[in-house]
Amino acid sequence: LDHNLKFVNTVLGFFQITERGFPMILTNIRILCSKKPVSIAKLEKITGISNGTISKWDVSSPTVENLQKVANFFDCTVDDLLKENAPEE
Repeated sequence: LDHNLKFVNTVLGFFQITERGFPMILTNIRILCSKKPVSIAKLEKITGISNGTISKWDVSSPTVENLQKVANFFDCTVDDLLKENAPEE
């Protein structure tokens, strides 16, 4: 787990430096939400993430902690959320 968090921090650091968002993460979360089904607003409430935070991940960097909360909710890994193809639930 520690190794995975270091990898995610490295990836997040890269995107922060380049001031790019994470449109793939948001796309994957939207797909997973539609399969659950749960809205992003409800996901934020359930996971304790501030209202409107996830929707901003296409233009800003999410924290590792928040990514882990979302991954735990969908029973997937943070790495799955970063992949080009959304994880299967």
